[in-house]
Amino acid sequence: MKQEEFASLEKALNSWRDKRDFFEVEKVETADPEQKYSLHRKIKECNENINRLEAEISERQKKANNSTSLPFQIPFILPQKDVSSFTGRDEELQQLQELLIHRQGTKLCSIAGLAGTGGIGKSALACHFATLHKADFPDGVIGLRVDGKDADTIARDFARRCGEEVEPEDERDAKTIMQDVFAHRQILLIFDNAEDANIIKELYPDGERCAVIITTRDRFLSISLDIPDQGRIEVKPLSKPESLLLLQKLLGEKRIAAEPQISEEIIELAGYLPLALQIIGAALKSNLNRRLADYAASLREERRLARLRVPKDKHLDVRACFSLSLKELQPEQIDFFSCLSVCAEDGFSRRSATATGNYSDEYTAQDDLDWLCRFSLLNYAEVGENRFVFHPLIRAFAHELAVERGLRDDAATRHAEFFINLVKSSDVGFVDSAIAEDINGIILVADWLQHQQSPDYEFAFRLQEFFEKYGYWKQAVAFMFRFQLLAERFEDWELVVKFRIQQAKYLSLEKQYLNAEVVLAPISGILQKIEIQATRHRYHAKWLTTLGSIQWRQHKLDQAVDTLKQALAIQELLDEPDGLSIVLNSLGSALQKQSKLAEAVDAFHRQIEISQQFDD
Repeated sequence: MKQEEFASLEKALNSWRDKRDFFEVEKVETADPEQKYSLHRKIKECNENINRLEAEISERQKKANNSTSLPFQIPFILPQKDVSSFTGRDEELQQLQELLIHRQGTKLCSIAGLAGTGGIGKSALACHFATLHKADFPDGVIGLRVDGKDADTIARDFARRCGEEVEPEDERDAKTIMQDVFAHRQILLIFDNAEDANIIKELYPDGERCAVIITTRDRFLSISLDIPDQGRIEVKPLSKPESLLLLQKLLGEKRIAAEPQISEEIIELAGYLPLALQIIGAALKSNLNRRLADYAASLREERRLARLRVPKDKHLDVRACFSLSLKELQPEQIDFFSCLSVCAEDGFSRRSATATGNYSDEYTAQDDLDWLCRFSLLNYAEVGENRFVFHPLIRAFAHELAVERGLRDDAATRHAEFFINLVKSSDVGFVDSAIAEDINGIILVADWLQHQQSPDYEFAFRLQEFFEKYGYWKQAVAFMFRFQLLAERFEDWELVVKFRIQQAKYLSLEKQYLNAEVVLAPISGILQKIEIQATRHRYHAKWLTTLGSIQWRQHKLDQAVDTLKQALAIQELLDEPDGLSIVLNSLGSALQKQSKLAEAVDAFHRQIEISQQFDD
């Protein structure tokens, strides 16, 4: 067969394959039954043309082989050709070497499974390993994508790439073809993007000479294939140093060195995902004058996935990559996946997932949570029991789906109402443990209340008790700030002052004294807006007492004593024993630090007397 004819057939074959891949993605994303059926017909047409062209190419190659005496070329075929920017993964590469290659002892096994989310770099890892160890496989390396194909088609394709044509009328099954062609060869086979364990079982050749790497999004597939524990490798996001090094390889050292902090922000916004970093590299290489800071700003927007794609390149599109995993889900599971995006970014409990997804019981929700984890759309949290966490970009993908499917508002309402009812529950022991388990999810409720313009202060005060009981100061600051904003919106000035004072107390317990003073500073102007004089004086005294205590902790003793004496003068006018006792105790401590012992003793004596009278 003439080379031009072969190239023309290969070009047509690849065109039909690309069309099929595009239609399969569209079929997953559409919810319209008529459109799904239309796409099904188009996919069927593509498969028919692919099979026809593959058969024609195979037949023509056979005739060409019979008419030429060209020497056989040892195959080196990879599913991902460009691995020049591959970075890191030293531990995984070492694992693969120990698993698959004879060194000083017997290799551990002849099959390894690489599992992980789309875009994580499973194929790149397999291809880089093959490139590094090409010499260890004298009969070659063959790596092909196997998703969407039946076992017979895959087996014949692998055999053809090894130079052995299988006649269309050959009645051998896929298992026999793979066994006859590869069992005796010292070759590496890569089954890329595997989906069906039953198909892979038919393809895996027995024996110790042939090595196999399987890449898949299905974390359960390696278990189904009985791959030993040491042969199952979970591919995780790159580390921070590895991500920076990859970005440097893509953009050059000078560009990274010019904006080092922005570079770190970019890799964080990319979720340390290799595919996202490759896309960012491609985008910035195409515009050498664009500053990294400007590009980072575009990634901070809510729909950042729209930026993480290269137009007209389906292989460089984060959302399209994630969408392929949706074909493993039922419509109701896609809805559940979408709704979970309203949960806390750092993880959430099964209990909160159950409520957010509107499930009737936790164990039904657990089944679908396990399914999402199986296909790498969700991860089991490393800390805590029955807790789950999204990769940040997959969470962004789920959020976009929730908005598109009209699910986000209802999911956020279920999420918020579940926690509001939980916090107000009378079962204190259970509530405390449940709050601790989902503390950041509960803080999101304050955002929801702001959006709903619903000042549920009882919810805030219940949580204040929890924060102070268990010392969750950082979360307490974030929570009280949100309720401060809510109180300002409703012009509840008394509560604005209260929430600012609480923030300052928690910041001081975190030793953030300067930030605490910044939070307290506006109170002098806010006090004038409190109409009831006694209330205004009471909060004036509380403000000064808190400020004085913070000054004392910073060893600003003169300022502290002066501030606390002002607070004492107001408290004496109010004649409120509890307020007097608190300010006298703080004043006595400050005077003691100044070595003004007589004044300190007097303050402490007064405080004790007031406390005794109050107790009586």
